[in-house]
Amino acid sequence: MSEEEFDVAAQMPDALRRDGEHEAAAQAIAQAMQFANHSGAAEVLVAAGREQARLHMDLTNYEAAAAALGTALALSEELSLACYRIDLLNLRGQLQLRRSNPQAAERDARDALALAMASECGYQWGEADSLHLLAVTLLSNRPRVQSLRHNEAITHLSDELELRDRMQDPTAPEVRWLIRRLRTVA
Repeated sequence: MSEEEFDVAAQMPDALRRDGEHEAAAQAIAQAMQFANHSGAAEVLVAAGREQARLHMDLTNYEAAAAALGTALALSEELSLACYRIDLLNLRGQLQLRRSNPQAAERDARDALALAMASECGYQWGEADSLHLLAVTLLSNRPRVQSLRHNEAITHLSDELELRDRMQDPTAPEVRWLIRRLRTVA
């Protein structure tokens, strides 16, 4: 599989899922998994597992999402696929928040952030996503304004904004708005 074919196989299910084409996304994921199983392309299998977990989360099938995440995360760890591992930890953290388990979400966010910030990694998208998840997790229990958790969340959002501005991420204005909102609540 060429790099271009891999990019299409990895991105197509995500694009279909985002467009609400859940059945087509599921078919694309199944095709990618079938290809990976026959060819031994483990990275495609991890990417397909990530997309399968996202799809299950969109459909609020949290048990299936957790199963897909567990398999993909274990394989990403075994193969030392750091970027996928960061994405999967962030995704599992999001799942934990949806399941009302902010402590587990915070652990996943902190683990993902540590991996993303490691000197040998340099995965800025993963770092920004980890910072965002960590801030949201810290705010999930509605800490008092100016409390340590509230201030830590603002710090993480500010770091995230700096990264997103540097990467010219179109979601930077949303982060900027959230920081302003958190600062004006005081």
